[in-house]
Amino acid sequence: SKMLIDFMGDIVVVALHTGLPNDVINGIGAWYTISRILFGLAYVFIESETLSFSRSVLWWSGNISCITALVLGGRKL
Repeated sequence: SKMLIDFMGDIVVVALHTGLPNDVINGIGAWYTISRILFGLAYVFIESETLSFSRSVLWWSGNISCITALVLGGRKL
């Protein structure tokens, strides 16, 4: 968990360094945070096998937010 927080922090630093607008960085950070909170809630409360796949969707949503920040930052270089 600490590694994920450090990784997202590193991505924010890259996004800041490349000059992405603050509102874009804040939006991506909110997307990541909400995805991880919802994943945690889904992990604790979803017991149905059918609904359990939503955990994967939420986990990958957070991953995609990180990738999005890197791609947008890379395009600014």
